[in-house]
Amino acid sequence: MKNGELVKAVRSGVKTLRDKGHDAISLAALDAYLERLETLTRGEPSQLDQQALRQAQAELDFRLAEYKRVSDEGLEMFRSVISTGLSARRDSMLINGGGAVALLAFAGHLVTKADTADVGDAGSAVASLAIPLVWFLGGVLAVAVASGATYVAQRCWSQGRVRTGKVFNGLAIALVLASYVTFAAACWLGFDVLRNLPR
Repeated sequence: MKNGELVKAVRSGVKTLRDKGHDAISLAALDAYLERLETLTRGEPSQLDQQALRQAQAELDFRLAEYKRVSDEGLEMFRSVISTGLSARRDSMLINGGGAVALLAFAGHLVTKADTADVGDAGSAVASLAIPLVWFLGGVLAVAVASGATYVAQRCWSQGRVRTGKVFNGLAIALVLASYVTFAAACWLGFDVLRNLPR
């Protein structure tokens, strides 16, 4: 028996009781209740249903807004991390490359300004600058490889290979840090060479 048929049957029973003169319950209240019940069974939304629908819509809107906030926050954090990584690589490339160029310029100055009698001393000074130069160039190479590792990490993440992406990301970070270490070592070695130059 469907809901509508059930209500009709109850109404019929109430009518029969009313016709027989029974008033043990408030039939008018029961009839009003059944009418509301019949409205519900016909698929017409009641005020209670509409209120529940509004509450569900408000909850959905709140959850969507929260999801958007979290997504936007994550996107901004990702952009910040990418920007910081690019800056670190660029700075490392600049200081290592700049150090190598400065060392080469100094070596060229030593060779062109050397007296004929001091050519041997200038030659040994230039030769001793080769070790710091190698360290500076090693830093440049490390940053270049870090750029490639960053590309591979991004490619892996875009393909869903998160573990491999993390490995290449770690490699890129380690290489940039290594380039800073090579810069410090090259500066120290260059300082040592300059300190021991003949006066």
